[in-house]
Amino acid sequence: MIRRLNAAEKLLKGLAREELRWSADEKGLLVKVENLTGDCLTTSSFLSYAGPFDYTFRKRMVYEHWREDIIKRNIPFSEKFRIEDLLTSDVEVAQWASEELPSDELSVQNGILTTRASRWPLCIDPQLQAVNWIKKKYESNLKVLNLNEGAGVFLKPLEQCLERGTPCLFENVDE
Repeated sequence: MIRRLNAAEKLLKGLAREELRWSADEKGLLVKVENLTGDCLTTSSFLSYAGPFDYTFRKRMVYEHWREDIIKRNIPFSEKFRIEDLLTSDVEVAQWASEELPSDELSVQNGILTTRASRWPLCIDPQLQAVNWIKKKYESNLKVLNLNEGAGVFLKPLEQCLERGTPCLFENVDE
């Protein structure tokens, strides 16, 4: 009985410490829920509009112009907001890094736009980092096509990719 009583006492002490942690977590989650409207507005805007722009312009647009507008409209948002926090996870970024996508902020944003946006991505990629990442990521069923080969060569494979929902990569697209 004494052993059971001691074990129960240890369990209650351990749970008491967990209660403090759970209370702190709950407060943090309540703040996140309160700020979710502005954060989701910003991330959905990012997915819809930020793709064609370079890193400097994106950063200014998202973290300055859009934030000013959200403040002006009294929409709650997280002060320490980052696009990457809502649209990806550390595990996914690590997976992308293992597939040879650099883990800098711009590359992660481009990875998000490539995988999450509803529009097809157009990558201007002189260093071939995005091309290598896409090839590695979708290597099992990726169809690589080249527009320079003529319409007769790429139309049928493109049609098959669209029918099957498989990924297709056009390389060396000129103006």
